[in-house]
Amino acid sequence: MDGGRDVGGWEVAVRVSLEVRFVPGTVPVRCFRFVRDRLDGPDLETSEIAMAGRDAAHVLASGAPPGIVGLRWDWE
Repeated sequence: MDGGRDVGGWEVAVRVSLEVRFVPGTVPVRCFRFVRDRLDGPDLETSEIAMAGRDAAHVLASGAPPGIVGLRWDWE
């Protein structure tokens, strides 16, 4: 997390950068960015990230509200 401001005891992210790297030759079939308002909550947003043979996936969220921004992937 880069910077932030305190809101009621929670730090609100100004920018969030998330990257996952895979061992060459073990790249997943699909990779998705997701947003949730709590850990056990449903996905509020989901979008597929094009891997195109690359060994990494990257997400940049700017002005992200409190919650969770994450990556997940499918091997099959």
